[in-house]
Formats: sequence, structure tokens, C-alpha cells
Amino acid sequence: MKRKAPRAPLPVGTVTFLFTDIEGSTRRWEADPATMRKVLERHDAILTAGIEAAGGRALLDRGEGDSFFAVFSRPSDAIAAALAIQRTLLGEPWPDGAPVRVRMSIHTGQAGADYRGPDTNRAARIRAIGHGGQVLVSRTAEELARGSLPEGAALLDVGEHRLKDVTQPERVFQLVHPDLPAEFPRLKSLNAFRVNLPAPLTTFVGRDAELSEVKRLVRGSRLVTLTGAGGTGKTRLAQETARAMIDDCPGGVFFADLAPLADGEWVAQTVAAAMDVQDEPGLPPIRAIAQQLGGDRALLVLDNCEHVVEASSRVVDELLAMCPQVSAICTSREALNIPGEVAWRVPPMGLPPAGAELDPARLAGFEAVGLFVQRAAAGRPGFALDAGNAEAVAEICRRLDGIPLAIELAAARVRAMSPGEIRQRLGDRFRLLTGGGRTAMARQQTLAATVEWSHALLSDEERTLFRRLSVFAGGLQLDAAEAVCGFAPLAEGDVVDHLARLVDKSLLTTEDERGATRYRMLETLREYARDRLAESPEAAEVGRRHFDHYAALGEAAYAGRTTEHAEWLTRLELERDNLRVALDWAAREDPGGELRLAGAQAWFWGVRGPYAEGRERLAHALGAGGPTTRERARALRGAGELALTQGAPADARRLLEAAIEEWRAIGDSAEVAQTLERLGLLAWMLGDADAVTARFGELLPIWRELGNERRVCYSLMMLGQAACMRHDYAAGEALYRECEALARRLDDPRSLMYANHGLADLALVKGDAAAAQAGYRRGLTAARDFGDKMWMTFEMEGEAMAAARLGDARRAARLAEAARGQRQKIGLGLASGWWVDLLAEAVAGARERLGEEAADAAMAEGREMSFEAIVEAALDEAAAG
Repeated sequence: MKRKAPRAPLPVGTVTFLFTDIEGSTRRWEADPATMRKVLERHDAILTAGIEAAGGRALLDRGEGDSFFAVFSRPSDAIAAALAIQRTLLGEPWPDGAPVRVRMSIHTGQAGADYRGPDTNRAARIRAIGHGGQVLVSRTAEELARGSLPEGAALLDVGEHRLKDVTQPERVFQLVHPDLPAEFPRLKSLNAFRVNLPAPLTTFVGRDAELSEVKRLVRGSRLVTLTGAGGTGKTRLAQETARAMIDDCPGGVFFADLAPLADGEWVAQTVAAAMDVQDEPGLPPIRAIAQQLGGDRALLVLDNCEHVVEASSRVVDELLAMCPQVSAICTSREALNIPGEVAWRVPPMGLPPAGAELDPARLAGFEAVGLFVQRAAAGRPGFALDAGNAEAVAEICRRLDGIPLAIELAAARVRAMSPGEIRQRLGDRFRLLTGGGRTAMARQQTLAATVEWSHALLSDEERTLFRRLSVFAGGLQLDAAEAVCGFAPLAEGDVVDHLARLVDKSLLTTEDERGATRYRMLETLREYARDRLAESPEAAEVGRRHFDHYAALGEAAYAGRTTEHAEWLTRLELERDNLRVALDWAAREDPGGELRLAGAQAWFWGVRGPYAEGRERLAHALGAGGPTTRERARALRGAGELALTQGAPADARRLLEAAIEEWRAIGDSAEVAQTLERLGLLAWMLGDADAVTARFGELLPIWRELGNERRVCYSLMMLGQAACMRHDYAAGEALYRECEALARRLDDPRSLMYANHGLADLALVKGDAAAAQAGYRRGLTAARDFGDKMWMTFEMEGEAMAAARLGDARRAARLAEAARGQRQKIGLGLASGWWVDLLAEAVAGARERLGEEAADAAMAEGREMSFEAIVEAALDEAAAG
């Protein structure tokens, strides 16, 4: 039966809430759904009539299942309604003959138009501790209703009760009347259980997925140890998990903090004291604890076990063996290593992706940002995330690795500083991030103290490796750790064992990277370790070893870039930050080494960017001058290629011609030819078809004589481009087909991408937009697989032009704008005049077809999505089509 809509107006301000639900309704639904449906229809009618008769409003859209949520202007009206409803329910002849017992709660508090907030939550929590047929009233409602109760009714004080997820306890009263039952079981509040969890002083922000996962683990395993670096929120997550599981643990939920202990011998006594276990002469504390726990299901939470890990392991192991119904959650920076233990690393809070341009509303949805905003507003009322501070807040959270303690300490600074000022001072985060709560442990009052606590627990060898590892940025693999850190007093062969111990102690994390383990250190920990390295006499040796390792990697990548192109791109991308560190070191200590590594890396910048960084690095390395060397010639050519890519033709010509002179002086004809290719590409960019033909016509026989068929492919593609620029499409197609056949014979996907692109261009100018689109999509897939940002941009522009020719103007505008944004982002200026003209014509046509408003909307979509997401969406659309 459809519930009748209430007629009384909705009160706001000071409001009395009535919450109800049926006891045992789930069992009745499962036993006889048809009868239960009739029961619920009659139940709804009785409650609706009773609420309306007393002047209340039932908020039907806020109920769940068999529950009701109603609001009244006065608590006396709510009490009258509850009494009338209970009397009717008791006298009703129910279809199955079984009584319907409804529990109710009444509370008065503040409410806005949406009826959400802490008072609504308190009313719901009061209902949760009651029993069917019982009406519970809060102290506030009781005080306001005195002298206005229905005839024969009274409110019986049933004591002060702690409510789940509510900080302050509540004095609760029971409605009594001669017509109502008077005897009920003990209320199901936290008082009914043995619980000593600390009352939370702040809200628990985010962590919904983590909370669900830890609850799942605890229900499946009797020991779950939450591990992680200091400040990641292990304690609070353990407490909230335990709080959420109170109803599952009739034997109690007990929390013991082991942080103050200096000696592991006191672990058992500390747990006993937390449980209020009385000393008995001759009875060891562990047996006394087991005796008190008995056979009921209970949960122990042992916090901060890392400095007494052996004693904690022993106590937990013995208790779990003696008490089969007891489970434990431990927090520690390393696992207890007990059989059956599940060690679960607490991750940092969710962070916005680097470089993402998100509006304040979307940024606030990330856990770390939400925590910052909440804690900042607590210290500076009125603080909110807005367009002026959103970028700074997001960067603060990212640079603090999503560590809750660090974020809370940073947010506390909002009392005196803006987010922008905090961001500027994060370079000295250990001085900035102080001022935790006075009641917190000393190691939780500053970020430095938190990290020092972990550092103090390390052995001398572990401290040595920890500080040496700080030279790495963005992670490292085992071979790098051994090569850089494996010198006295550490043997290279011992590095792997010490790495494992640092992982165990949550100072390193691991991840699988293409079948190899990669080790990572949170930036906060790395900064602390870097300070320790700077204080040590081994800093220079570590820096030199780090440079030597990554210079060798750069050289190997350069040598293998043609035959193992994709593999080396992936490896260098992974090591991008370490290569930057190595170049920075060489710029200070070894100019020749800087020139060698920068020149070896130039090809990588040309494919993956950022182009501006590559040009700046190469310019600095070349600035020292020096005699003609292969390294110098290589760096000159790389700098010229990047200038060409960025659309700086004058700089490109100067650098490339200088490189040719150096290669000729060295006598390397292959390198001369490859540099001449770049000058041919320069002619293509200025739209000089004859110069392109002349240059690549000269190079084609050279590459054939040298046996470099991949460069033959490239020359054929460029000659085809020149033919199409002259509108000689037959010659262009013949050249592209020859390139395609050779690429297939070589089984070379990059050369095939060049051929596909040329054939797509040809199809586009000949009017076959469908064939052009298919070709550009193949090229986009290949460029995506290579991670080649430049060619991804070209193929996206081609897709946009094909879409415009096919009449899909919205798609054309969106893709063209995404490609334009990517060109701007990576600094890509490389394009020939005829390509630019074709693209401009396509965009103008799409705008005209759509109209200004729709065109602006489509282009806004292209700007707002990340380029990578646009690429994937384009390929998904292609697959679906």
C-alpha cells in the first residue's frame, strides 16, 4: 500500500525527531514474504495515522525498509504519538498472529531543511540501543516534555549510555505507561559491553575502503597487523575498525597503547591494566587476561608494537592460543611474524593526480584534501577550499605523500599562514610541521619526531643503507641499490637482506614492475634520510656511484634505442627522476659526465618530453665548451632535434649544422646522415617540398648502402610527404606503399606507424575520410603503445580532421582541442604548413556546423579531460564502432 503523504508543515530549527523500526523484521521477511508484506502495509498505516494525529510529519523518503523517521515541533507531541502507536500495535490482530514489536527513539535538537546533522544521528543511535516495544527518550526531549506528558505516562531514567560513533554519552529515559510493557533486556549501548576504546576527539575522514577491508580481514583471521610508516593513520584505523565491530564482540573490545613502554617485559601487564584485570597472587598476567576473557568473542587492539615487537608477538601468540574466540588487531611498523598473522600495510590517503586541473569541488573528494580542509577549518573557522587555494592545498597533500599526520600538522598552520605560504615552506618540512596536540605522544607532535622514532629502531647497518638510499628519487631496483650502496661497511651481497628489513619496518615499500621488484621511499622519509646522508662523510661517494650507475644506463639505452625502442623508453621513463638527480650531480661535480649523460638521453626527451627540459639540460651541458668528441656531437644533434620539435627553426638549423661539422670531423658517416635527416625535417616544417625531396632523395641511397632499412623506411615516408605537398598523390602513394611493405618485412611497428600515417594523410586529401580515420586510429594505437607523445598528438589531430570530414563535428572539435592542449603542454611546435592549414580548415568547419555555443562546449570537454584519457576514449569509441 502506498504510504499516505503527511499534511502538517515541516518544522525547522529546534525539532523533535522520532525514529522507529521493527524488531526481527528480516527473519519474518525470509520466513513468509507475502504475509510480511501485509504486516508492513498495516504497520505503515498505523504509524502514519499516529504521527499525523499528533501533528507530526513522516519523512517517508528518509526511511529504510521498515523504519520511520518523523519530525515534530514539540517533544510532548512526539511522546504522545509514540504512546498511541505502541498501544495500537499491541492491540492489532496481525495476519500471522505474531505481535509486531517496534522500537522507538525520541530526541530534540537542531535541524535545517534537509534534517541532516549530529542531532539526527544521535536520535538514530538512541533507537539502535533499544528493544522492540520500547520507547527511549533523550535528556533534552525529557527536560522539554516535563509536565506535558500524556495521562498515566512517565519517563523512567535508565542511566547514561555511550552511543556508537557519538563522542558524548547520553542520559536516556524510557517511556512507561500501564498499557505498555515495562521489562526489557539491558540496553544495547556500549555500556553493555566491556569497551575501553578512547573517545574520538576529531571526525574520521575518508578511509571507507580501508575500513571495510580491515573489517573483512579481521573477520577472516584472528590476527591482523596494520603496518606502515609513522603517521599513516594505523592507530586511528585500528580504533575505528574496533568501534565498528563492537556488536560482534560480546566479550569486549579492549585497547592497549604500548608506545610508553621502554621494556617489552611490561606488555602483558599493560594489556591487563587496559582490561582492568585484577592482580591475583601466583597467576601470571597472561593467564589472568585469558581467565577474564573466558569463552566469549572479544577483540584486542595492541597499538604501537614496533619497539617491543618480540614481547608483543609472544603475548599475542599465547593469548590467541588460550582464547579461541579472541581476535587481535595490532599496529606496528613491522609485522609480528606470528603463524596465521595477516599483515596489511596502511596506504597513504587518496591524492589528486599530479598535473590534474581539478575544480575545488572535485579536489575536495580526495581523502587527503578532505582531511586538510576539515582540520584547517577547525583551526580557522570559515576556511574553505576555493579557486584561490585549491592548487596549493593539492600540492601540499601530494608533497606530504598523503600521510595523515603530516597533513594534519600542515593544516594546523592555516591558523597563521595561507596554503600558498605553507607550500613555499615545505622545503624545510621538519621545521614547519610541528605543533601536534599537547596530549599526543611527543613523537606525534612533530613530523621529525615521528620519523626519528622509526630511525632509532634501526640497526647500524640498516641506518647506513637507509641514508644511502636517499640519493635515489622515484624508486630503485635491486641492482641499483647494490651498485650504489654496497660499499664498506656494507657488502654488496648483504644489501638485499637489509633492503628486506627496511621493507619489514615500513621505511620502504615494494611494487612489482614488469616482473622486477621496485623499492620506493616516501618523500618525507627520503628528506629525513637525505639530511642524515649530508651529515655523513660518505655523501660524495654515494653521489658518484649513483651517477655512474645511471650514466651507464643512459648509454645502454642510447645504444639499444633502435632495436629495443619500446623497452628502453619504458625503462628510462621509470628512471626519469633518478636520471635528473644524476644530471644535477654531474652539473655540480663532473661537466664531462653531464655532457655524456645529457647527450645519451636526448633521444628520450625527443620522444617523451618534456622538450623544454631537454633543451635546457643540453644547453647547460654544452655551455662548458670543449674539444670535438662523440659526446659533444651527440648533444648538439639532440639539442637541434628538440629545437626543431619545439618549432624553433633558427636554433635547430644552427645546432644541427654544428653537429654535422663535429660528426664529419670524427668521420662517422652514419651519424652525419642521421643529422642531415633532421635538416630535411626542418625543410618539411617550413613547407619546402623541393628541399624535402632533395634532402631525403640524397639520404635514401646512403641508408641503403649502409644497410639501415629502418632509416630507408623513414626516408620513403618523408619523400611521400613531399609528393603529397606537391599534390602528386600517385607518387606519394607509391612511396608510402613501398615504406609499408618494407616495414612489414622488417616487422618494425614504428616504421609501419610512419607508413600508416602517410597513407592516412593521402586518404584524407583524396577525400576518403573513413580510410583516413582507420589509418590514424592504427597510428594512435601504436603511438600509445610506444608512449610517443609527439606522434600521439599527430594521430589525434588526424582523427579530428577525419571526424570533421565524416560529419562528426562535436568529436572533431573535442579531439582537436585535446591535441592543441597537448601540444601546448609538451611544447610541441613541429608541424608543416600544409598540415596546419588542413587542421585549421577542419576545426573551422566543425565550429560552423555546431554553432558557437555547442562548439565551445565540445572544446571544453577536450580541455578538461587528460590527454591520456582522451586517447583511451578515442580508441574505445573506435573499438565500439
